Amino acid sequence: MSSKLVIEYNQQSILAKFDKLPIRIFLDTNVVQYINSFGEYIYENYMEHEDCFIGSHGKKTKRGDFLFVQILALRQIFFAVERTPFEFAISVNVYEEIQRKNDFRLTQWFYDLWDYWQTVIWDQNGKAFTGQGKISALRLQQDDSIKNALSKPDFKIFTDAIELECDAILTCDKYRSRQDWIYKNYGIMVLFPSDLCELTKDFHSLWY
Repeated sequence: MSSKLVIEYNQQSILAKFDKLPIRIFLDTNVVQYINSFGEYIYENYMEHEDCFIGSHGKKTKRGDFLFVQILALRQIFFAVERTPFEFAISVNVYEEIQRKNDFRLTQWFYDLWDYWQTVIWDQNGKAFTGQGKISALRLQQDDSIKNALSKPDFKIFTDAIELECDAILTCDKYRSRQDWIYKNYGIMVLFPSDLCELTKDFHSLWY
């Protein structure tokens, strides 16, 4: 079911939606993990069974499960990613969370994403950031409303996304339930992959 944020977004005119389209999207640690674990389907459309996905470590998710739906959405997002306007950001805090998994393959995947993100920054010739993100991130440290609303790990990720001037955070985490409040107060969308697909559906013909 679409969230209130997505429903309200899609009720706007096509020009208003295009103007507010999230372009720079921060990848939460759990999304980085899922892309790595289910990469054969996401990038190669390989599916061993029609009714379930089996990840690289044997994790199984069945059709109709929340994670199954999100993997389908990640496939749609990354199917033609080179033709989309999206920029995917990650941070050192994501790296530190991944390191605690003690998974060499996952760490290597993070390095690939990090190289990609650094290339995105480099290609913008010093114009990737306005500096406003750093100012906003400093202000967050004094804002108890968001600190009390999120766990410490989530707050670190949220702060990184603000500092990197992201338009959205892509996550499968529970703090997405606060997306209306977060968007109203901080101007950043917290989206499940399925939210992003629904939110951008009117523009799919531009790149798919």
